Amino acid sequence: MYPSPTNDDMLNPGLNWSHQTLYTTGEPCPMCASQSIYRGVTRVVWGTSIPDLNKSGIAQIMINMNEVIHSAKLGANITNHNVPLVEGGILKDECDFAFWCAFAPLRKEAYFKKMIKDGNLDYIKDRENRFKCSDEHMAHDEFFY
Repeated sequence: MYPSPTNDDMLNPGLNWSHQTLYTTGEPCPMCASQSIYRGVTRVVWGTSIPDLNKSGIAQIMINMNEVIHSAKLGANITNHNVPLVEGGILKDECDFAFWCAFAPLRKEAYFKKMIKDGNLDYIKDRENRFKCSDEHMAHDEFFY
């Protein structure tokens, strides 16, 4: 969404964003969510939530898109009602599968220890059973027990 096609974002963005739907596999981060508001995007559709992205092994800023939308204010602290409609969880399993396998190399010993400590062993086992990644991306049994 940035920069605009014209490289003149303020005066000539080159696109009427109010006629656009943003489709993304992962829930937009706070910065991208903010841009969708500033651009006037009508609708945002995403697959995997920020918490599930984080549980897959990638670092995230743990602020979801709805929190960003609810914090959107115009001047004088007036609520901004020109915010996108948000639809999450679309094709969630397919997106979860893609992220689980893509982030497998990031899941090291510290990841497994923290997830297990936080009571997420069943989450890991569920993902490992449902999402068959290539062998080098599979979790190691020594972290499960």
